[in-house]
Amino acid sequence: MNRIHRYAARGFSLIEMMIVLAIIAILAAIVYPSYTSYMVKTRRAEAAGILQEAAMAIERQYGQTRDYSKITLPTDLAKSPKSGDTFYTVTLATPDSRTYTLTATPTTRQPDAECGNLILDQDGNRTVSGSRPAAECWGS
Repeated sequence: MNRIHRYAARGFSLIEMMIVLAIIAILAAIVYPSYTSYMVKTRRAEAAGILQEAAMAIERQYGQTRDYSKITLPTDLAKSPKSGDTFYTVTLATPDSRTYTLTATPTTRQPDAECGNLILDQDGNRTVSGSRPAAECWGS
């Protein structure tokens, strides 16, 4: 009886604890970069959706005024996401009455050097300021 009691109170050795910590560290080193990459892609997709939504709002206004230079960006579409922490700021440039450019610029909280800015114009052309192909960044 005494022998069973002695083994039950034994616990973990330092080597066993170090092995467990090493396994956890290896898993974290693999999982964390994958998770952050997924979050960047998710936020980028949301910003692309907001750009498309803003383009539809601009086109509705254009139908009434027939002049892009008189159009303003709705305030609820000026950032992505629409509520909470801002990861992209959305701006509208209207150089003349017939053209516009919507740009989603990543904030410092959204490190996205590969794609950079997401850009959408009046013809529906989707471009980026980064080095990655636009089709990959826009998710098409």
